[in-house]
Amino acid sequence: MVSSVLDSTTPQTAASAEGNELLDITKILALKTQNALRGIVSQDYDRAAKIYVPRSMGAAFAEALQDLYGNVNFCKAYRIPFEGDVLQMLDEMRYQLGVSQDFQESILADKEIDALMPAITYTNQGETGVWRKIKEASPSLYEQCCPEMSKRMVAHAIERYEARQAQMPDGDGSEPVNAGANLEIASNREALAFRNSLTVGALWEWAIATQLLTPFDGVTLRKIKDFTDKFQVHGYAFSGKHLKASEGLTQMSADKLLTVKELYQTALERYHTQLREKIEVVYDKYQVEGVAEYCSIKIMRSGATYVVLMASAMTATSSSDEFAQESVLVVDEGQVVRHRLPVAIASALYFYDS
Repeated sequence: MVSSVLDSTTPQTAASAEGNELLDITKILALKTQNALRGIVSQDYDRAAKIYVPRSMGAAFAEALQDLYGNVNFCKAYRIPFEGDVLQMLDEMRYQLGVSQDFQESILADKEIDALMPAITYTNQGETGVWRKIKEASPSLYEQCCPEMSKRMVAHAIERYEARQAQMPDGDGSEPVNAGANLEIASNREALAFRNSLTVGALWEWAIATQLLTPFDGVTLRKIKDFTDKFQVHGYAFSGKHLKASEGLTQMSADKLLTVKELYQTALERYHTQLREKIEVVYDKYQVEGVAEYCSIKIMRSGATYVVLMASAMTATSSSDEFAQESVLVVDEGQVVRHRLPVAIASALYFYDS
């Protein structure tokens, strides 16, 4: 049952749709699933305790996986042409949330994948909620693929939603006591763009780079950890009626994000330069051929081991017996590929000191 969904992760076609438009499936995923792609675990509201409680990374991944496959199944069932690589998105979620391949496989083995539905269908919105998202993401595909009865239900649901919104008081208790940021101000728009592009994985890389190159800078490491812990819970996007115009960005968080952005960009520029120098020295030492200029350098954690993901157009080869057959992930012009790199190089990236 798993293979039929896995095989449908490339752009789809549907006889009921005209033209070449494809639905970006990420646009109809649940907000928590979209957050999981950035490493944000989100929060659940504990009605008994009347507080918001962060979810575990495992729970966030499991729910996102089910929602992702559920939306694929929905599009297939209604012959909606879509684009989106499920396996690539799962890889990204695993990396961002720090869960293992074995954990993913255990979830897949325990689920009837073809029977999964979008997360929103398990709420009182049902399938109408999915169609509302499709209507917003692609009005033309909505008109072509949505049954007439569902269109009437969507129209009725929108009317009811707007009526409720007009009667709701400001806030739901989840946002700090702070005014929404004015997005007409350029600096606030800059903060919003930075927030929306940031991921937990990028913050981990920042912390790891700091540990590798300035291991005694405890003050910076604590600041990075504090910011990462908060970002992983809510992504600095807060809810509340009065915050909708600012896309959940408060003025307080906008100021914080701008400070972090300056530190983050300055640090990574310095770290990338230093890491490039280390890598180039090591490659020269072992005379590895085919090394091109580096576009960027990405660092990830794997247990207690740090692995460098180098973005380049290189192919590393050597016939020397000194090179072991260890695979390291390399991003080659935006595509993740696997190159065989020597253990000596992987180790020297961190321990080479001459």
